[in-house]
Amino acid sequence: MQTKHPALKTTEGRPRKYYYLEKSDSAEVADAEGEGGLAAADTGTFMLDEYALYPLLSQYLWEEFGVFSTRIDEKRSSNKRGPNGNRWLYPDMVGMQDLGAGWHREVRDCVKQYSDKRTKLWSLEVKLLINSSNLRECFFQAVSNSSWGNS
Repeated sequence: MQTKHPALKTTEGRPRKYYYLEKSDSAEVADAEGEGGLAAADTGTFMLDEYALYPLLSQYLWEEFGVFSTRIDEKRSSNKRGPNGNRWLYPDMVGMQDLGAGWHREVRDCVKQYSDKRTKLWSLEVKLLINSSNLRECFFQAVSNSSWGNS
């Protein structure tokens, strides 16, 4: 029987931090996306899941960018594609930013005259953990989910 050696991992930011982890990247993602989400500092005392991030993200978007956001529940939509069929159809959250909130009346009239945009749509995909094993899938899911805003 082969013994499993811990893999050396590193963080993305500076300064880089190095640590050992016995789980593979894909096992780490599976654990994070499974029931219960991530345990804070691996103590098991506080469980965090993706749904807990939505209100925090919504508050951040409003305070930093003035974006009105809401959650899209893909489980409530029609699903003719089987299990996880809606996974790539809808973003986790959508938002709308009023670009003309601080504009003078003359600027608003000009934008209206030339049919220019006064709003910006946001499409947001929330993930608990992104690493080398799921980076490609997360990226393409976010791109796929953003297509609703461009159609």
